[in-house]
Amino acid sequence: MIPMLIAGSTLNAVGSLVQGQQADALGRRNQEALNQQSEAVRGSTYAREGSKRRQGAQAASSQRAALLQGGIDPTSGTAAFGVAQSMRDMEMDALYTRYEGLLQSRSLEDQGRMERYQGKAAKMNSYFSAASSLMMAGYGAYAGGYFAAGQNGYASMVGMST
Repeated sequence: MIPMLIAGSTLNAVGSLVQGQQADALGRRNQEALNQQSEAVRGSTYAREGSKRRQGAQAASSQRAALLQGGIDPTSGTAAFGVAQSMRDMEMDALYTRYEGLLQSRSLEDQGRMERYQGKAAKMNSYFSAASSLMMAGYGAYAGGYFAAGQNGYASMVGMST
């Protein structure tokens, strides 16, 4: 009975340790994948931001050309104000695009850190679970031997007569 208790508890402890190691490895892999996604989002964000700026510059050039064709000086008065406002709007769009992408990238990095933390926590918990299993087996073996020896306890276990 006692050898089975010890063997079962040992298997339970080993299983807990293996499960903790697997959870840790999974957390590490998930963090790496999320960090790669974060880098991809960041790269595409900068590309979209640049594209917005180029589109805005082209639109402003077209706006100035149209004003000049109409005989209006785009560098003075209301026309200058309109062109400048268009440029400010374009810049705000580009900055918003960057802000939105960087927030998404940061969120992915945070998720990666959380995955890694959960893996480490599962690994640590597996150590406690394994130790608990082994201590319970030790106690069960001790208590089983103690009570199986009879009412005289230790004296009966070692062969001493009462």
